[in-house]
Amino acid sequence: MERAAARTGRIDGIVTSPLSRCATLAHEWGRQNLVSVLEDPGWSEYDFGRWEGRTSDEIMAMDPQGLAAFWQDPLLHPPPGGEPMDCFRQRIANSLHALWIQPSVAHLLVMTHAGVIRQLAALVLERSFTDMWTLDIPLCACLRSVWIQTPGSSPPRLLYLGMT
Repeated sequence: MERAAARTGRIDGIVTSPLSRCATLAHEWGRQNLVSVLEDPGWSEYDFGRWEGRTSDEIMAMDPQGLAAFWQDPLLHPPPGGEPMDCFRQRIANSLHALWIQPSVAHLLVMTHAGVIRQLAALVLERSFTDMWTLDIPLCACLRSVWIQTPGSSPPRLLYLGMT
């Protein structure tokens, strides 16, 4: 993940999920590069409820029908006690909107999770999450986006979205 952060180019600030797999590196990288870090729970990974922290093999052993239904249609079949997909999408949309309306820095790095990245891609490309469900997000992936804010435009226009 350090190599992924290093290849992002200029960074003026970092927003990170508070979950340790993102926050630990974000704070370390920020300290080493004299960049401020803000933890924002809005960028946390999807809440898998009672499945949280378990492998797919473990879930398959304890709830094969539930997992099959979730894989088939996560919108209609969230994990038991998990976050409804429409709530997840709204949480990510709200977090993205907060960055748009209060831009604190020009070059911001958001350290987050694969599910959030898929949801972001769905939002900015105006697609459903199920369209992006199979989007391969490799470990430590960097999804780079370039936005431009022009007077009277809200939200900013997407100029570029790609893996680096």
